[in-house]
Amino acid sequence: MRNKMALKSIVMRQLVLFSVVSIFVFTSAVFAQGVVPGQGTVVPKIGDDFEDESWTYTYNFPKSSSNIDEQVRRPNAFSSNRRMLESDYRGTPDLVKRVPAPPGGIEGSTGALLMQTRIAGIPGRISMEMQQDDLVINPRGIPGNALWLAKNPSFVVRVYIPDFDEFEDRTGSTFGIRADCHTLVDDKPKFGFGLFNRKNSRKMEPYWPGFFVQFNSKTDGRNTEDSASILIRCDQNGREVAGPKITKQGWWTFGMSFTPDGQVHYYAHEGIKDLTAADHLYSSFPYGYKCEGFHSCFFNITTFDDGKTWSTPWVIDDPTFYYADGPVQMATGRRNGTVR
Repeated sequence: MRNKMALKSIVMRQLVLFSVVSIFVFTSAVFAQGVVPGQGTVVPKIGDDFEDESWTYTYNFPKSSSNIDEQVRRPNAFSSNRRMLESDYRGTPDLVKRVPAPPGGIEGSTGALLMQTRIAGIPGRISMEMQQDDLVINPRGIPGNALWLAKNPSFVVRVYIPDFDEFEDRTGSTFGIRADCHTLVDDKPKFGFGLFNRKNSRKMEPYWPGFFVQFNSKTDGRNTEDSASILIRCDQNGREVAGPKITKQGWWTFGMSFTPDGQVHYYAHEGIKDLTAADHLYSSFPYGYKCEGFHSCFFNITTFDDGKTWSTPWVIDDPTFYYADGPVQMATGRRNGTVR
């Protein structure tokens, strides 16, 4: 009898151990590729569908250029519904306008958003270098201005790729789709003795993972034809990761998801269908950071700052945020793209 009870006890312990290991392995697999962006329920009061025909944008020039000279020039530019804002870090694009949705987009959509810029960088100065402007999705509609990582947040946006003839004629990044995140890092050590000795404190460190569209111009002497591709920012060491090639004009769907383990997950495909597990491109702890907070996303418009050349015109539609707190599709599909 004692032998049978001992055997039963051993079996039960093994079953419990197997269950714990199975849960750990399954959870790790889910975090490895994240929840597919767009799964779960829509987070209200953040994002926009640009369907309101009275949608307007108020420019408040001169624009900010804190990334270059630490100058924030308020008041910021803003949309009439306060869903889109100028960044404090970089300035507003020179043209932000609701336009008819290009063909082939989301069924029933009549409006989309055009972004383009001409004079980036410090107002009143021509740098003759590549500069950037930002348009931020306002997070002030959500408590604490941050989405809960415990609920596996994500966002999805559709982007219209223009014809190659419409791209600004230079090789380099031309458009960014980026998340506003933060991690916690050690602050500078505090010096003292005895009771006055203070331990290192922790501070918030912002970082901005995401996608860039890279254009390769046939006029730069290195390329025989125009082409474009997607770059993913970034891997553990801060290096960009090569993503899919863009072969023609039309809509693409981009998404990112964020898991409680601090990973960032990147998804994209050509077309406007919902993302699936097969669209997983990459997952990482960008720069070696563990994501401690995801606030919103924003769009980079880049241009060669010569004072006269307009950037590539970019159109987006329906930037939408989600919590995976309902039935979701876990990402277990293949990984596309290559690391360089």
